[in-house]
Amino acid sequence: MDEFDRHVQTGRRLEAKEQLVRGVTEYEAAMELYQGDFLSGDLYEDWPVLPRERLRVAYLDTLIA
Repeated sequence: MDEFDRHVQTGRRLEAKEQLVRGVTEYEAAMELYQGDFLSGDLYEDWPVLPRERLRVAYLDTLIA
């Protein structure tokens, strides 16, 4: 999760600086790390809901970046 977040944040910073090629490389690295919803097997636990949604939204954002 930390490495995924690191790549997404780096990609966003690079995109903001208009370093698009390097930003895309970071987004691609993040997409390779994403393996589906966070703790998707723990559907009856409440605590993973917010991290799961945050990671899903970050992943979807990288797809359209």
